[in-house]
Amino acid sequence: LGDSSQVYYTGNGINDYARIETFNSGQGDQIQLSGSIGDYTLGEDVSGLPGGTAIYNNDDLVGIVKNVRNMDLNSSDFSFV
Repeated sequence: LGDSSQVYYTGNGINDYARIETFNSGQGDQIQLSGSIGDYTLGEDVSGLPGGTAIYNNDDLVGIVKNVRNMDLNSSDFSFV
C-alpha cells in the first residue's frame, strides 16, 4: 500500500482505500507499507466497511484486508519500506 517514497490511498479517509480480497498469509502474501510501523494502526470490523482488518496510516484508512482478522503489524504479513 505504498513504496519507499509515498503511502497510497491517503487524503480521502474512508472514501479511498485498497480492498484486498484474497490475502493468504499461509501462501506468503505480504502487504508493503511505506514508512515505519509506528505510522500504522490496525482495526477490525469497522462499522460501514467490509468485514476484516482495516489498515490506517496516521488515522487515514488506506486498506481493508477482507475477511482476515487478528493481523499483527509485527508479523511477516507486513513489510515496511
